[in-house]
Amino acid sequence: MSMKKVAFLLLILFFSGADKALAKRAKRYDCSGKIARAVDRFHKKRYNDVKTILDQLKIHCSGHSSMDTALYYLGKADLKTKHPIQASLEFEVLLQDFPNSPFREEAHYLLGLCSYEEALSFERDQSKTRDAIRDFADFIDLYPQSSFTDSAKHYLSVCRERLVKKEIMNARFYEKIDQHEAAIVYYRIIMDEFPQSSYIPESKLSLARNLMKVSRPKEAAGVLDELLSSDVDGEMKKKAELLLGKIERSEGIKPQKTEPDSTSKDESSL
Repeated sequence: MSMKKVAFLLLILFFSGADKALAKRAKRYDCSGKIARAVDRFHKKRYNDVKTILDQLKIHCSGHSSMDTALYYLGKADLKTKHPIQASLEFEVLLQDFPNSPFREEAHYLLGLCSYEEALSFERDQSKTRDAIRDFADFIDLYPQSSFTDSAKHYLSVCRERLVKKEIMNARFYEKIDQHEAAIVYYRIIMDEFPQSSYIPESKLSLARNLMKVSRPKEAAGVLDELLSSDVDGEMKKKAELLLGKIERSEGIKPQKTEPDSTSKDESSL
């Protein structure tokens, strides 16, 4: 018999023996019992116990039919103990290795929550906020009727507002150093990319002020007219009217009033 055949047979015997050893160890370890114990500890809010049990289980019970349950509860325990990075790893493995798991839908949602928890305050790098936006948007597309969809939409809105605050911070920095053209760019980014933001009225007023600083009064008047045509609070309306009045007096500009289109009229009459 050649040396290659002997080596091949030895490898078969080795892996066969290893598989049997793993099977015996898993049986002796009582994987199902350990998972049930971890679930019980989770419902009793003993999250560190859950992590200890399931971290060991991952070593002893690789390939067990209920491993998706273990990954699900381990990920949730990591989230509860403020370890979103580790939690995201558990959910990613669950999604990759268990396409038919009953926990798959929630794991998608929780993956977005992990990114949200990892995100830094708006003054700092916002890459994780953008990851959370992507994760929640993907979840809503995949599961529009999910019981988690409303929550995903809430977090999506919070993340977008965080990015808006970052852009406002950048714009104000350029205002302070009299770089008004740069500030204008940031305010227009907010208006173009985040039209539903609660910061839109404030951004339009600031945009108009910066346009005045670079001698573009006609554009400023148009922005203010658009602002006054929208639903804004009394204080914001007063500020916009004062600035628009100043433009009209100093520049002799009367902005063209925005008329609602026929579609809007038809809709308002319904």
